[in-house]
Amino acid sequence: MESYFDSLPDELFVIIVYYLPIDDLKNEYIQFRLMNKWPLLFTLAFPDIDIKSIENIDFAFPEFEYLYLIYKNLKKSYLLITDSIEDTRNKVVSAINKLPPEERNEDMIKYIYHQFNISYQYEIQGINSFKLLYKFLNGHPDLKDQFINGKISNDFYIDFSYDRYYLLFLVHKGNKWNSFEIDYRTSLTFAVNGEYHYWRLNQ
Repeated sequence: MESYFDSLPDELFVIIVYYLPIDDLKNEYIQFRLMNKWPLLFTLAFPDIDIKSIENIDFAFPEFEYLYLIYKNLKKSYLLITDSIEDTRNKVVSAINKLPPEERNEDMIKYIYHQFNISYQYEIQGINSFKLLYKFLNGHPDLKDQFINGKISNDFYIDFSYDRYYLLFLVHKGNKWNSFEIDYRTSLTFAVNGEYHYWRLNQ
């Protein structure tokens, strides 16, 4: 195996590693070859989330187990969320395709979107979770002021509705839920962050 991998350029080697079962990364040769390729692997594996907002990874730290555990938990969390989103989108498309042509109107499609939407609770678990939320709130001063002044709850939800993504928050006054539309990268980072820190704390 070593002679085969030795002939591969770094980019192709990392692509192959990405598709290997996670435990195969413990192979001594792969460990050695990955020594300075971890940043490339993380970039390839998680192209549409803000990794630094989830975990401030020290790629200069030489211990394999350190980077391996971060990668393992992040990949588990990332695939759990993205597979769920993809499955939900497929269900939406299937439900729409089953509609008779005369029933494919805007109201019915919105109803199907709502029927299959998924939500993830975003809990502030530790400093990274708070930093991610605060980084987002910095771009939305009105929402930030409400949060700092205790007008909204610390519990947030990320809502995926086919091709729309929302941050849901509870307003204390009137005890009602408000929603704030956000982009896919932000919503995915929020959702993966919650799962990642759950697995990190409970492994």
